[in-house]
Amino acid sequence: MLALKTGGAAYDLAPPGPAELAEIVRQPAAAAELVFETDPASGDRLDDRLLREADRPDMLPLLQLALNRLFEGRVVVGAETRLTITAYDDLGGLAGVIDREAERAVDALGEAERAALPRLLRRLVAVAHEGMGAGGAGLTIRTAPLGAATADEASRRLVASLVEARILLISGEGADAGVHLAHQRVLTDWVRAREQIGADAEFYRIRDEVEEQRRRWQAAGRRTELLLPRGLPLAEAEAISTRFGDELGNETRAFVIASGRRARRRQRLTAIAAVVFALVGVAATAAGILAWNQRQYALAQQQQAESERARAEEQQKRAEAEGKRATDNEQRANVALRATKLEVAQTLAAQVQLALRQSDVGRALTLAVQAGNAERDVLGPGEKAASEPALLGALAAVREVLHVKGAAQNWWLPYQFLDDGTLVYADGRSGLTAVDLEHESKRIGADRLGGGRAGGDRLVG
Repeated sequence: MLALKTGGAAYDLAPPGPAELAEIVRQPAAAAELVFETDPASGDRLDDRLLREADRPDMLPLLQLALNRLFEGRVVVGAETRLTITAYDDLGGLAGVIDREAERAVDALGEAERAALPRLLRRLVAVAHEGMGAGGAGLTIRTAPLGAATADEASRRLVASLVEARILLISGEGADAGVHLAHQRVLTDWVRAREQIGADAEFYRIRDEVEEQRRRWQAAGRRTELLLPRGLPLAEAEAISTRFGDELGNETRAFVIASGRRARRRQRLTAIAAVVFALVGVAATAAGILAWNQRQYALAQQQQAESERARAEEQQKRAEAEGKRATDNEQRANVALRATKLEVAQTLAAQVQLALRQSDVGRALTLAVQAGNAERDVLGPGEKAASEPALLGALAAVREVLHVKGAAQNWWLPYQFLDDGTLVYADGRSGLTAVDLEHESKRIGADRLGGGRAGGDRLVG
């Protein structure tokens, strides 16, 4: 085989099937007199569990890694050397082996190597299309050129460490050598890688769309209409090209650059066309400017006339409003004055009653007259005066000689006191009446009023 290989011959082995994987797991263990432990509770053998979890042929590197760790954790029980279920559980199964070995490989490196991991993962992960990927994650592994993946010293040390840990595999030789993740499960079982891949999800989507469009463009003979159109697709492509640089590959970057040039060229042509159309529009409208100005002048005159009419109407409305407010204020003032006078009359009427209880008849009559004067201007026809009971009470206290018939119709009474102490009053129905405080009331003529003390007040009786 070595001679054939040295002579340039090659023989590709097919990936192992389930039977071959079973031999790979069991026969070396049997040759080394190793025993796979059996779970006493379930009766499940460790080798059966390993083969169930290694459900695909490309799991062989990870299966080999798990067997190495089980061998390191072997125990001797009597005459048997056992590969134990406890050791496998401590590893966390195949998923735990992947995460533990990957972290061990990365932790052994420096900060520069760890900083190169996101860039390496972006080269090794792609969007899964139909028939690719697993678990519905939408991503799958892909092979990157080894030279591009190890472009600097930090990247070379990182790749070497992950290859030694069997997280990465190298295939091919020389310029055709490539590197890829050992298995699809690395994307999900290595926690650090899973988180970084999730953070770069938009990058994978945009790169996949750009590369797919680039392949169509190349297959169609680089037709201009198949370049990325202006708008969101081109903006996203230029954004990741600027941010991630050569991670896109030379052909993809050239495709993005060509798309940007075409979009900007079309944008310039559109701008020139807009300028031309604008000039044509200016020329077409120049002839109508004068007519438009005349029409605008006429409209301005009309608007001015309408504005002046509106101002006049507004001034008229304000004048009417002012008049209404003045009327309202006058009415409110009259209402307040009436209420005040009625309140004064009621107060004086109460004082009349107090004077009568104190047998001060003269003061009672005076207060009754004042009460009538207070409300005489605010009573309407037929409205009962508050001073009426006070005056009647005061007159009755003199000797109960006063009796005015029909007085309820009009209680506004002019009065005078004559020299002999006679009270003279008049109303609209009974005419002029004199009251002698020692005799009954009698009708007298108007000539009796000339020599008396004329009162300027009016009496409500």
